[in-house]
Amino acid sequence: MFRTPKAQAPQKISRKKHLPTESTSSLPQTVNPTLQMQSLIGNHATQQMMIQRMPTSATIKTILGEPKKDQKIGIGKYAVTKANSTKYQYVLNVVKYYEDYLDATTIAGTPDAITAQFKQALSLLDNITTTAASYDSETGKKAVYMKNTLKPEVLKEKTNVATSLASILHNPTLMNAMKNFKLKGVIKKEGVVTLLERNVTGNDRGGASEVTKFGGNKPGYFKETKGTLANWNNDNERDEFMNAAKVGADDPDLLENMLDNEKRIAVDLVGINPEDAHMANRDVAMSRLNQLLGANVIAKAEMAVRHTAQGEKTGSLMEDATKKGKSAFDIATAKEVYDPAAGEAKGAANQMSLQDPELMRQLSRLQLIDLLALQVDRNTKNYFVQVSPTGAVLGVTGIDNDLSMGTNDRNETRQMELPGFSRYVDEELANAILNLDPEILASLMGDLLSKDEIAALLSRLKKLQAFLKPLKDQNQLLKPNQWTAAIAQNLLVETPPKSLSKKSYYAQFVEKAKGQSDK
Repeated sequence: MFRTPKAQAPQKISRKKHLPTESTSSLPQTVNPTLQMQSLIGNHATQQMMIQRMPTSATIKTILGEPKKDQKIGIGKYAVTKANSTKYQYVLNVVKYYEDYLDATTIAGTPDAITAQFKQALSLLDNITTTAASYDSETGKKAVYMKNTLKPEVLKEKTNVATSLASILHNPTLMNAMKNFKLKGVIKKEGVVTLLERNVTGNDRGGASEVTKFGGNKPGYFKETKGTLANWNNDNERDEFMNAAKVGADDPDLLENMLDNEKRIAVDLVGINPEDAHMANRDVAMSRLNQLLGANVIAKAEMAVRHTAQGEKTGSLMEDATKKGKSAFDIATAKEVYDPAAGEAKGAANQMSLQDPELMRQLSRLQLIDLLALQVDRNTKNYFVQVSPTGAVLGVTGIDNDLSMGTNDRNETRQMELPGFSRYVDEELANAILNLDPEILASLMGDLLSKDEIAALLSRLKKLQAFLKPLKDQNQLLKPNQWTAAIAQNLLVETPPKSLSKKSYYAQFVEKAKGQSDK
């Protein structure tokens, strides 16, 4: 992303005499089910008690007291019963229903059944919100608690439910390991990675922003979040903005170009609120979306706090994608490819064919998830390609994902580097998108995106589902063995809708490899 003209004040998380240890609540990247379960729920004792995330009915009663008992008013046949605490009792009841459901429900054995269980948990949480909302027009201790504590905690818990579902849904090994666990033991609280300065190993750039490379037990690249973005309404305001921003700048021309791009792309095109940009959240939102869909084409990112001598800085920590290959730009410009369609023969053992089936398939998957998130900056420097020693493509990983998840929902038309819909689509991910539940998706993003951004995401989902369904119905979605040389040629000559002028990600990569593009 791009730098703001003025340094953001560090966001305060907490201040302690001693720096904390480096930690995170997220799952480790391992297939060992025992280690995964320890990370997800702690030790065996965690099974026996619900990890405290939101207030329990007992907690609420400790704070607000027991419900008042019904009172009889009047004498004899004129006596009536007044239910003094009916509303409060309803709140306690629905909170207890949620607790009992988690305590009584054993994790199912199939993805569909597990999804149904987690959806039921979300429904019970909605009941709590609805019941607590009966206090919205009131004042007093109970009303303040319902509005300021219980309802916000329910929103957080919905995110916990959705992120926990995403972490296990496409992991058969983990699903099998937890088949005898209760639901209460596998819903984890979303945490924040703690980064210590002693683990800094270098600096780099993420787009136009500086990133810091960390080692330690959570290696990756930290990018400090931005709360505000460059914005103006007319040329005069732009001139004033730029003049102020360039005072003391090392490279005023570069800064001006970066701020112009920030305004043009992030604010005007993606639809990010310049006054409340929460840019780090977008990296994490795309990572969560990738996990929920089982797409495996986006670098894992988590919210993080960096402890420095100047204070604590919040941002995102993205995994080191260099461990998963080389950037598509480097592969293309180094000519580590050959083109069978042009009669070229393989020149080295590790050289990659431009007609590699997995290359086409993986770039289709990356394009699909970018269309859903409206990630508009997917040039060849913003994804890595993993290639085997024999030149076979193993996977693709998108990086630098924060130019996404704004209020623009126009994914059916070209948006900068993002082309519109392609009729050559990976079957597995297309089906995952078609089956994606809007309620789960909205809950997954509840702590990261604004209501308008979530609404735009759901709108893009609906449009993408409407496009993919006829392809599925007509049996035109492509299986892994159907990405043939003929499909490669079709992708190169695919005629996009009239509103588009950008070719698919695969066609863009081929053009770069042939020296026909500077992106």
